[in-house]
Amino acid sequence: MRMQIFKVARAPDDHVDYDEYDSFVCVAVDMEAARRMHPRDTRTWVDGTGWCWVGDGVPQGLLDEYHSWTTEIDTLVIERVGVADYSWSESGVILTSFNAG
Repeated sequence: MRMQIFKVARAPDDHVDYDEYDSFVCVAVDMEAARRMHPRDTRTWVDGTGWCWVGDGVPQGLLDEYHSWTTEIDTLVIERVGVADYSWSESGVILTSFNAG
């Protein structure tokens, strides 16, 4: 299965403050995997739990720190923008939009 390229953006009515991400572009297997990514690329959303550091695909611990991304992942706008080359096999973030303040 070819990896896909997605743009993940916060909802248009979601207030984006200084020092927060408003969107990112990533490579993922599907839309739901893209939705669970964090712009910093080392975190993932665990249902009912929150953002966690992830190592080797396994949650390593909850994040209580400021994370600069929304926790309302169901409101994210996900757009498929293409497919990766056949040789591309890893998921991850390739571009971010950060509102520095």
